[in-house]
Amino acid sequence: MAKYNIGGYIFNDENSAKKAAKELKAVEYILGQIKVADEQEVLKIYKKILNQRLFSTQVGMDFLNQLRQNLVGSGVFQEQDVPNVYSLEEPVKEQEPVLKEDTPVTSEEPVIQKKEKRQKRILGKRNRNEKIPLSPIMG
Repeated sequence: MAKYNIGGYIFNDENSAKKAAKELKAVEYILGQIKVADEQEVLKIYKKILNQRLFSTQVGMDFLNQLRQNLVGSGVFQEQDVPNVYSLEEPVKEQEPVLKEDTPVTSEEPVIQKKEKRQKRILGKRNRNEKIPLSPIMG
């Protein structure tokens, strides 16, 4: 049986490897976004990722755990200020709508910030258009 190496993680089947490769691209994108962000902005991004349950492979989950460690270790936040990473065994909770600040809601539909929509489009296009070569490991 072929094994696949994605970002240093070994996967036994092609579907898992493809999912991990997609998450690795998302991690790279997020790292690019948070490189210039201050700690408060990084915490917002972290919470958004948690709320969306963006990751489900070891690649993404390890990234989330490291990001949480970095936030707590920054000295800006207390441990209780940074939510724990979700467990893949936890049932998915209903997501809270993200509303524009200081804007009254005039309908039942939440108003999503333009920046978030743009980031989702960019992230989505990047993941669909870029192919990551899956390298089987012979062994």
